[in-house]
Amino acid sequence: MAITGGTSNLAGIVFGDTADDDVSAIIHNNSGNYLYFNTSSTERMRIDSSGNLLVGKTAFDDGATKGFTHYSGSGDSATFITRSNNPPLNLNRLNSDGEILRIRKDGTTVGSIGAVGGDLAIYSTSSSHAGLRFLVNGILPTDNAGTINDNTVDLGGVSNRFKDLVLSGGVYLGGTGSANKLDDYEEGTWTPASIAGVSLTVNAAVYTKIGRVVHIGMAVVFASNTNSSAVQFSGLPFAVRDQNDQAYGATIANTDVGTDNIYFAFLRNTTQIGVGNNLNQDVANSVYSGKKLCLSGFYFTDE
Repeated sequence: MAITGGTSNLAGIVFGDTADDDVSAIIHNNSGNYLYFNTSSTERMRIDSSGNLLVGKTAFDDGATKGFTHYSGSGDSATFITRSNNPPLNLNRLNSDGEILRIRKDGTTVGSIGAVGGDLAIYSTSSSHAGLRFLVNGILPTDNAGTINDNTVDLGGVSNRFKDLVLSGGVYLGGTGSANKLDDYEEGTWTPASIAGVSLTVNAAVYTKIGRVVHIGMAVVFASNTNSSAVQFSGLPFAVRDQNDQAYGATIANTDVGTDNIYFAFLRNTTQIGVGNNLNQDVANSVYSGKKLCLSGFYFTDE
């Protein structure tokens, strides 16, 4: 059977009933060399002159507008699915767990997206490759079949690093016990001040906090003074733990005062440092009149 028409005309088959004689149709547009399909008197699908299949649209546009396009030009093939405000592709596997989407390269499967135990799993299927399985409030590593594994998958590499890791909790290093959890790390500056009110020139005052341990450094110069009160500094970045028999303090890194003034104690339950000499006596501010003092040390905090 051949259906022909003029070069500028249409040729096709029209379907209808006694109430409407052209409800549906298969029509060839001779001038445009495309074939289109109508239902309910509206075009629904078209095969254009290049062999592209168009559903819900009348022209190939690389998926820019709503509809379905299967491109078949120049010996290649591609599919474009476009939808507004809703998922353009829905894949539904019934009954068993397994692959929902299989990804291939040159005919060889290289990856899959599927369901495992009711969870979403995305994994590379190549030998010794890995993937991720998404659980309730968790993401776990998998092997190349989507099976959860332990202590086999690396995140990043020596020459292929991630940039920043942002956590609201902590990270377990070297184990999974509470003692392995690092839940705080920070660096910053602090402002030492003389409790006796002696003016200080602060050349440097820095800290590093790792977990409960605070490492501090300080370099100050005392103004000329005759103050007989004991040297004490306030302004530590975190309060010192309230603990008996504390075994932490600071040592002099540099000073131009006699080396007998070498004991520094972090005063518990405060943000203060006290200074004592080798006789365990307080040291007056006047001893440091016009002098510099550089110290470093560490203490524990409960903050």
